[in-house]
Amino acid sequence: MINGIVCLICHKYHLLMDIPNQRSSHVSPIPRCGGIVIVLSFIGTLFYYGYTGPIAGIVMLSIISLWDDLKSIHPLPRLLFHFMAVLIGYVQIFGWEHHVYTLPLIVFCVWIINLYNFMDGINGIAASEGICVLGALYVLSNHQTTIYLPLTLCLFGYLPWNFPKSKMIMGDIGSCNIGYIFSYILMTFAKEQSHLFWITCLLLGLFLCDATITLFHRMMRKQAFWKAHREHSYQVLTRQFKSHTCVTSTIILANISIVFPLAYWLYYHFSWSNFTITLLGVGALCLLPKLLYKDQIYK
Repeated sequence: MINGIVCLICHKYHLLMDIPNQRSSHVSPIPRCGGIVIVLSFIGTLFYYGYTGPIAGIVMLSIISLWDDLKSIHPLPRLLFHFMAVLIGYVQIFGWEHHVYTLPLIVFCVWIINLYNFMDGINGIAASEGICVLGALYVLSNHQTTIYLPLTLCLFGYLPWNFPKSKMIMGDIGSCNIGYIFSYILMTFAKEQSHLFWITCLLLGLFLCDATITLFHRMMRKQAFWKAHREHSYQVLTRQFKSHTCVTSTIILANISIVFPLAYWLYYHFSWSNFTITLLGVGALCLLPKLLYKDQIYK
């Protein structure tokens, strides 16, 4: 209902309309308003459950992301806001404690925010990945509802508006905040349940490996890695098969049939060697489309 109202307003007043360019995966203007509904609904559910920890960072990211959706801004101030939001979350979770892993953890969490934004490029991919990973965490954490279930329900409410046909996209305000929630979860696990930190990284493996491999590939070629491009494996597959639905469905299937069983096994047999092997396996899965369809990478 709310999605429909927001979508109608955006169309009527030409607000937050995403105009396609040569790097876009859609061919006609479409509202970038889905993230607004996701964020507002999620904040409401957090208040309902009395779990308000992530809200300060969400508000900060929402401001800069909405600004960027309305009028593209330079990457540096956007990145600064990302660091500030993660720092706020870190202090909320760890206090003013400093550890040898503090800086790497903060940088990694900022990367999670950005990679989730990079990976939101075709119908349903960001919302379905969020639902899959949060659902798995909900099961592995013995059905705790603090943060997993509320966001999962918000994403389920948005998904029909973006998949299989897209009536709206979530924009930076949606994808960056989902990435931030995963960052907040990772920081919480880093303090309280370190093995779940690594398992969550594995659950996010399809996004994490695709984005990281593509980033290093572009850096090796001395390209402006912060600029929009179409070199991710999911983008390669989309051009090869000419179907958003096919690629998103394949990612969902890969999560359910490969990534989740690996994560479940790792949960009960955790070791550094097992984690490394499973993550390398997911990385190889992400690299496969680039090897099979090299001619599609630079199109």
